[in-house]
Amino acid sequence: MSSKGYNFESEVEDWFLAFTGQNKHDPILKADDKGLIHVNRSFRIPSSGAMDSLKGDILTAIPGLPRQIKVECKSRYEHTKKDGQMIIVEKEWLSKNEAEAKADNQIPVLTFSFKRLQKDRIWWIIKKADFGRWFNVMLPEIPQTIKPQESKKKDTLKFAHKDLVSKKCLIFLESNTNESYLLLSHTTFGNVLTSVLAT
Repeated sequence: MSSKGYNFESEVEDWFLAFTGQNKHDPILKADDKGLIHVNRSFRIPSSGAMDSLKGDILTAIPGLPRQIKVECKSRYEHTKKDGQMIIVEKEWLSKNEAEAKADNQIPVLTFSFKRLQKDRIWWIIKKADFGRWFNVMLPEIPQTIKPQESKKKDTLKFAHKDLVSKKCLIFLESNTNESYLLLSHTTFGNVLTSVLAT
């Protein structure tokens, strides 16, 4: 694993821990009063992708969610003169995250980060149907429609940072599966989790 990937995963792990007032020194597993072992805190999966028993990059432990979130973290990008910095999302990442989450009864979410940017750096992708089913809260903003650049040859989606700036909640259609996805800013996804914890 590259150190860049590890750094982003570690940042996301810390971010989830902050919501529950925990840190990396808290035990990952803990026994309840009946002696049953439960996941006690959100954690980064070690050597993610290399272990058959644990898939994904981050697994959450957020009270109030009917299922926990299996997070895939990505930071692959390119830079063009026309569009500036762009994030490249392979459609396979979405389908793989969804299949692995379904197998483990978890909610699939993909997050990506633009490089060396301060504003609107981190974004979250979740299937619209999954959001409606598993997050018992209203979106704080009305989604605006966005059409990502699609490459059929490479089977990728591209999102230009300049198209996302100042937007908080977007929706796009993935043409291979005809599924609608929400593209949420870091702030908006944080507000969603705060609402979940408050219920």
